[in-house]
Amino acid sequence: MQRTNAKAIGLLLEEAWPQAYRIAWSILRDANEAEDAAQEACALALRAHETLRDPSAFRPWFYRIVVNEARGRRRRRPQEPIPGELQAPFDAPDDRIDVRRAIDRLDEHARLSVLLFYYVRLSTTEIANVTGSSPLAVRLRLLAARRRLRRLLAPDDVSQLAERTEREPQVAK
Repeated sequence: MQRTNAKAIGLLLEEAWPQAYRIAWSILRDANEAEDAAQEACALALRAHETLRDPSAFRPWFYRIVVNEARGRRRRRPQEPIPGELQAPFDAPDDRIDVRRAIDRLDEHARLSVLLFYYVRLSTTEIANVTGSSPLAVRLRLLAARRRLRRLLAPDDVSQLAERTEREPQVAK
């Protein structure tokens, strides 16, 4: 069993921080909560780094910690309605705003799968490990998410997007 040292883990955490924050935000939908969850996940990873058997599996291992921490925080906080307009943690240029808004309309599981697959570039097997589901479930979730995104982004008039997403129910988990 190969052990990883704390300094190497620190460097890996520094590199993974932006994605950890985005993952936490996609679950919590609150910038301060997401930052706290990502920081706590970093602290947990530093304390538990000796349990990492394969250093090449760091990203899925760490992102699983982030997902668990964010979900735990969401369960512990009082339920509040999600505001209609949310500001994503990524500074997207104007031409990507519609895609961001469409992704925001997906349910948590689909949104997280899309984020991990397209932005973090994890494989479906790695996403399954991070989310605690099967690779098949991840592939099906991605397929449903792509179909929903295609429908949400189809209107020629971008102003129709907001109207259409308000009428359409969210994709089932």
